Amino acid sequence: MYQRKCSSKNKYRFKLLIYLCFLFIVSVQSQTIQILDQKNKTISSVLVEIESIDQNSVEKNYGFSDKNGYINYKIKPPFKVTAKHLGYKDYNNTFESIQGLDTLKIFLTPSYQPLEEVVVTGQIGGQNRSKSMNTFITISSEDIQNMSSNNLGELLSTEALFDLNIDPALGTSLSIQGMQGNNVNILIDGVPIIGRKGSQIDLAQIDLSNIDQIEILKGPASVSYGTNSTGGVINLITKKKEDQIKINLYNESIGIEKLNINLNKNNNTNHLNFNFGNYKFNGFSEDESYRSKEWNPKKQNFGEIGWSTYIKKNELKFKSSFFNEKIIDLGNENFPPFNGTAIDNHYSTYRNTNYLKINRSDESYVPNGMIAYSITKFVKKQYNIDLTSNESIQTSNPDYNGEDIFKSLYSRWEYNNLDWKKHQIQFGLDFNYQNVNGDKIENESAKIHEYSIFSQLNFTINEKLNTLIGIRLPYHSIYTAPITPSIHIKYRLNNSTNFRSSYARGFRAPSIKELFMEFVDSNHEIYGNEELKSERSHSFQSSLDLSPLKMENKFISISIEGFINYLNNKITLAQIEESSAYTYFNIENETYYGINANINTIIKSSNFTFNWNIYNVENELFTYTKPRQNISASYGFKYEKWNLKTNITWKYKSTSEYQRISENGELTSYQQEPYQLINFKLHKEFPKINTSFSFGIKNLLNIKTINSAIQEGVHSGTESIVSWGRTCFIELRFNLIN
Repeated sequence: MYQRKCSSKNKYRFKLLIYLCFLFIVSVQSQTIQILDQKNKTISSVLVEIESIDQNSVEKNYGFSDKNGYINYKIKPPFKVTAKHLGYKDYNNTFESIQGLDTLKIFLTPSYQPLEEVVVTGQIGGQNRSKSMNTFITISSEDIQNMSSNNLGELLSTEALFDLNIDPALGTSLSIQGMQGNNVNILIDGVPIIGRKGSQIDLAQIDLSNIDQIEILKGPASVSYGTNSTGGVINLITKKKEDQIKINLYNESIGIEKLNINLNKNNNTNHLNFNFGNYKFNGFSEDESYRSKEWNPKKQNFGEIGWSTYIKKNELKFKSSFFNEKIIDLGNENFPPFNGTAIDNHYSTYRNTNYLKINRSDESYVPNGMIAYSITKFVKKQYNIDLTSNESIQTSNPDYNGEDIFKSLYSRWEYNNLDWKKHQIQFGLDFNYQNVNGDKIENESAKIHEYSIFSQLNFTINEKLNTLIGIRLPYHSIYTAPITPSIHIKYRLNNSTNFRSSYARGFRAPSIKELFMEFVDSNHEIYGNEELKSERSHSFQSSLDLSPLKMENKFISISIEGFINYLNNKITLAQIEESSAYTYFNIENETYYGINANINTIIKSSNFTFNWNIYNVENELFTYTKPRQNISASYGFKYEKWNLKTNITWKYKSTSEYQRISENGELTSYQQEPYQLINFKLHKEFPKINTSFSFGIKNLLNIKTINSAIQEGVHSGTESIVSWGRTCFIELRFNLIN
């Protein structure tokens, strides 16, 4: 009996010893790297690759540093470490031995130069802006935060490159160097946003709470993105894999309240993201004696759920996003004998986008692909309101009750070879299927689909001269789509001077609404035109970029760019002769030409940017005598001792000339008044409690409307809306994980 007990105890001790040895061996094999900046502060969400260089062992580890900058690995020296993070220079180093080190510390150097930002839109793999063959504007998450912009429309309203128009019915629209509407492709993570009111995406419906960077590719990008890209591409890229919980509270004096919660969690190679928020605007009117509002009440709910994982070098990413908006057009009290009642119109938008992406991270070749399904629904409902009991009953009026549903299936696949000595090459194909159903469409349904094969070749002729040649072979289900070529040339005069020149052909087929719309009610009479021709364009751009000062915390860049865009068969909306109805028709030719100039400086704790955009428009119908020009500037200062930032932005839009055909058929010229917008913000960080506070003033000069008589659409009038006036705002941000 005693021997059995001893034997049992010995077995238990032996198992315990084995278990402890196993733990010891594992702890010895598992090593740690910590990522820090030059000030010894930890950096989270750094992509780290550890590769064995032992000929007898081929091992690789991938992962992201945690909130304290740590990442574990189990590869024995010698090995190579690569670390990448936006805002820091790439790190590459080889370690033969790490004896005596419990933790290997790696220090990253900040990249103070905007030209070193990595861009991915329309590129063969990701490239620094300075090495790209295209001309870009990039807006970082810090820039978005400095502006406290609630949506894309607010953000771009301060940039000289863009002209924005606010329509009470259609929302906020934009044009780039005169090219507008369907000629500008807006993407989120490379997926096109569908569902246009008129010809525009409402920029006020694009929230920025989960956006890390915005890349604006100026000029045509038809080779990379096909139709809808002759005027440029705006690509919003969602935030990277930060391990944190952020809460953002925003309140503006006009009656705006916004709440946003962003949760990111990393677990080895897996990453989860939850982003949810809501926006509420109570409406505003100068004259409060009426029930109706000049600015209608609006409510928005939005969110995203994302998951990604790494399988060796392959990243698998899934994301689902939603957006809901309701705008209530309050009616005034009815006249007797119906006093005590009113009629309200509700306009709702529902968007949902789901995509699955596969990306491979490799120095020699980068294959990637995606498939996305998007749906956008516009719903209008009319209600009879009893003002005494506040009860509502939906009317049966078909003019004010109905819905339009836009559906899209989009897929894109690329193979990027980066390993050849003198050139890089890209092969790709994409597919876009669109279906629209609704009472505003002829026969209540229409569909279009497009297939394309595209390729780009970046060839290094010598150490100073590069050229990029591209071609797209499209097929369109309705129109004969032309072969679309492009060529870009970049010449590096020296380390601080680059010259770029490019030509690109563009093609845009009419949209379903332009072809098949039948929108008739008491306020509208718009018809599509099935005889429309497709738009064709030829675009030329040249730019000179100078960087006379490039140091760690001192940077100056100067850019001057000229452009000419020839647009044939431009599609526009105009009034039908001797009637109140509107339809779409082609203008034979329209030409846009102008100059952009940019100065960007960073001097220690200060940064300053200046932008000037001037262009003219010519066509067979109108003769413009005045060019259109915008000027914008911004200044920011950071006082690190107090963790304090200030930022001020200014934009000037000069007198602009427009012309239209009046009701009696005569050509009439009108001018739009000039105006200025000035915004100011003060931002204070509280690092010990992971909190920040902001206070700001928007539209300091209190600009609301300007005199105008532009008749380019059915909602035009004698005034153009700029803003609801001067407002103040406060913003609180909490980071619950540091």
